[in-house]
Amino acid sequence: MRKGSPICRLLPLVLAAASVLRATAVRADDADRTPPPMPLAIAAVRSIDGLLADIDAVTQRIGRPGFGQIVRGFLVGANDLGGIDRTRPIGLMLFSPSNPDSDPRAMLFIPVSSIDDVQQTLAGLGFASLDDTDNADAYTLQIDRKSLPVRLHAGYAFVVEDGRLIEQPLPDAAALAGQVLGDHDAAVALFHAGLSSALLEKANRDLQRDRDREMNRKEGENDAEYRLRSRLVDVLFGTLERLVNDFEQVSLGITYSGDDDHIAIETLLRGRPGTQLAGWFDGIEPAPSRFVQIAERPMPLTFLKSSPVPGAIHDLLADVIDLARQEIGRELKADLATGADHPVARLLDAVAATNDQRVANSFLQLVNVPTGKMVIVAGIRVAEDDRLGSAISELVPHLVEAPDVHSVDVNFATLGGVAFHRIRGTGVRKQEQRVYGPEPALYVGAGDEAFWLAVGDHGTLDTLSEALTLPGRRTTRPPALVQWTVHLSRWIPLMESQSGQKARRIGEIARQTFDGHDDDRFTLRTDPVERGLRMRAEWEGGYLRLAGNLLNARDAQRAADEVP
Repeated sequence: MRKGSPICRLLPLVLAAASVLRATAVRADDADRTPPPMPLAIAAVRSIDGLLADIDAVTQRIGRPGFGQIVRGFLVGANDLGGIDRTRPIGLMLFSPSNPDSDPRAMLFIPVSSIDDVQQTLAGLGFASLDDTDNADAYTLQIDRKSLPVRLHAGYAFVVEDGRLIEQPLPDAAALAGQVLGDHDAAVALFHAGLSSALLEKANRDLQRDRDREMNRKEGENDAEYRLRSRLVDVLFGTLERLVNDFEQVSLGITYSGDDDHIAIETLLRGRPGTQLAGWFDGIEPAPSRFVQIAERPMPLTFLKSSPVPGAIHDLLADVIDLARQEIGRELKADLATGADHPVARLLDAVAATNDQRVANSFLQLVNVPTGKMVIVAGIRVAEDDRLGSAISELVPHLVEAPDVHSVDVNFATLGGVAFHRIRGTGVRKQEQRVYGPEPALYVGAGDEAFWLAVGDHGTLDTLSEALTLPGRRTTRPPALVQWTVHLSRWIPLMESQSGQKARRIGEIARQTFDGHDDDRFTLRTDPVERGLRMRAEWEGGYLRLAGNLLNARDAQRAADEVP
């Protein structure tokens, strides 16, 4: 669809100038049993009235009711969209072009309750009209000196630029929109069934061309480097080929709940039945995690991942480890083969054993400390933690030779049976001081089935000790494959500890917003579903309330600044 085309220019007018239909007028050709073509993509809104209600609710929550009133005033000026059914889905379909190098062909679908009222609504705008034709279910939309064909079918008006689209059997707009929307208020979806064979063949040719180009050996590349890069190219392009050829549907939807002001955005990728992609999706689920109880604590930021490692990724990492043994061994003039008595060999042995577990299990957390600052604590579940721990103990002292390392304290503290080493840098940036304190340090250690890491100043060892002593059960499965969690109210002490007036003012407004409320959480999680993966982002109601309070505070400050 070309930028500036009539359909593009018509889109902003869909709510005010749709076109058309006699609710009972449907073209029927019993002799033509050809099924309607499947769209390549669909974008839909559940209903105009639902959209307006959401706009009203959101603008009220953020203290901007005037915006919702402006939208409704626009509709009043457009005959209140007379003739358009404001309770049913409305949207846009895109169809594959006959030429794969051309743009997709667009089709608006608009629910109509009265054709006469629609014609009056368009006539009242002064720049558009809906004219009858010789066919009872066909019209012509005149807009911006352009004529757009319109056809009525099953309670919907279909508006196109390419008239051939409406000369064929038309899709069931209500059913397709319902499939795309699901529980969402608005959604967009891409369908494999809507890809033309020419478009699919072109996509595969382009992928193969790019793969072949990347497989060419680069100048100065040795055998080990070329083998590793070749495997990486195979994994990357193999994944892209499976996605292009095996996907069934990719969708994105947004939902607003007026009851609690929750906002959710959800994406879905689903494989076609019987394909490799669908089989891979069906074979994954959250793996038991060492860190579930640590991650369940309400903190400013938490990341938790516990998912199986695909075979291709495992093999790629195994090649990386083998290459590291060769290259580092050559540089150190040492034998780093598996089982060798060298700290680097022991470290690589532990990494290889962890890779062979075929599970990626890790966490990261920002933790509040009494000073108002934060500590980062993180962990990666590992195999052979004893070998890893001994390797770290021998290798860490050599870090002092690095120009940006001030000091290294080996075995600085033992917490939960794990020896931690402290590493201090030569300089601390102001941004780091604002978050961690004046003298942050890095702490590393291995034990209790994990590699542990922490960054912070005062309170860091207490934070590590608490994490290590939580009774984590190794058989506990996390709620998602990957999850990020933010508790916004937990950032308030950090904002209030800053020297800048703006940061402290935001912290003050945030504290007022969340005082007495428990709706400060944001989550971003990835879950397996049947033949697919779903990623969902959700904001609790406090985020809208905070946005409104910040806007009101800004307006009050501007008004105060204007007073002479």
